[in-house]
Amino acid sequence: MSAQPVTAPGAATAPSVHAAEAQARCVARQPIFDRERRLKGYELLFRSHGGASSAIGGTSPEQMSGSTVVTGVLDIGLDQLTGPVPAWINASREFLVSGVLEVLDAKRVVIEVLETVVPDAEVVAAVQRLRELGYTIALDDFEGGPEWEPLLQMAQIVKLDVMNQTKQQIAPRVFRLKPYRVKLLAERVEDQASFLDCVSLGFEYFQGYHFRKPETLQRKVLPVGMARVARLMSLVNDTRVTDQQLEAELRADPGLSVKLLRIVNNAATGYHSVSSLRHAIQLAGRRTLYHWLALLMVSSVPTKDDAEKEIVLQSLERGRFCELMALGTGRREQADPLFLAGLLANLDQILGVSRDELITQMGLSGEVAAALRGEPGPHTAYLAVATAYAAGDWERVAPSADRLGVEEELPELYGAAGGWAREVLRAA
Repeated sequence: MSAQPVTAPGAATAPSVHAAEAQARCVARQPIFDRERRLKGYELLFRSHGGASSAIGGTSPEQMSGSTVVTGVLDIGLDQLTGPVPAWINASREFLVSGVLEVLDAKRVVIEVLETVVPDAEVVAAVQRLRELGYTIALDDFEGGPEWEPLLQMAQIVKLDVMNQTKQQIAPRVFRLKPYRVKLLAERVEDQASFLDCVSLGFEYFQGYHFRKPETLQRKVLPVGMARVARLMSLVNDTRVTDQQLEAELRADPGLSVKLLRIVNNAATGYHSVSSLRHAIQLAGRRTLYHWLALLMVSSVPTKDDAEKEIVLQSLERGRFCELMALGTGRREQADPLFLAGLLANLDQILGVSRDELITQMGLSGEVAAALRGEPGPHTAYLAVATAYAAGDWERVAPSADRLGVEEELPELYGAAGGWAREVLRAA
């Protein structure tokens, strides 16, 4: 973390950032294996906090599904969480019928229809659409009656709970599913004998404590203001609002900016090189943005307070400072990428991840990534000046500022950046 900014002539003083104020988001994962014990995926499981060993509590299926997807895909990232194998995601009724699952890459997820879902006509239509789009459908903890027939016709995988059941007890359930072209997954396999019984009954996949207990992963993330999410949802849905106006709204909330970059990098967009917030908006598209904002709305806790404002102030200030230096030197084309670089410059420490990990997860463009790493590039000197100036490291400021031609304007630009950041937070 950089030092508390030192007041320069004509500059405003910025309070320090406290990394401890970042929110901790959790999700558990449990591996799924095939008959040869090869890893075939991870089921993502809701956890309310790092010490929780189960999802027991007063949280609804919709909230659990939303929290798990947001944390797994946006806060941690599937590359870190599941690697090359698919993430198996529990889907509540609301998730299925809302269409929000369609923003996920069909090659990277398996959609598990929860046993609590009522398979009515709307649910059947939603699952049919997901199948047509190429998603793999699994029926979770299956005990369904005749009303599940339409979903059985579409599912590729059916999960059966085999805990504390003999081979003779499991066999009729397997026989019932023989007419359908589904692969069977045995869940809650507790010992080697149960595993061998299930293999002999024709199960393809296996999950349970015999292989591994669920592992909880935790990541520090910036809080997201629910009021700003609601406003953004309204703006995204308004065709009169331009991408430039959306970008201005996102700039006011570094937490949302980080999530937007992860959306573009992890969702079914196919893009992995983002040069600015506006570029990210254009790559993601309005419909994808609206769905993810809806997820954030139901899974975020309202935490807009003085502590959060302290966290984001320095990021906002540095991003604006970098942007103003670019504009002041006639390099308008660098303004947007520099705002992004300045915004992210200290978020690796706030989020509790390495800078390289942050860069990778967000799929940042080469020049922005180079600036964040301190490597040669068109944006690096600007970011270095902004960082050194905020820390009061005048020996580092002078040479680079002189080469850029901004040395005399720095106090005014820094003061303007600080004023802008405070105004943004007051309006948030």
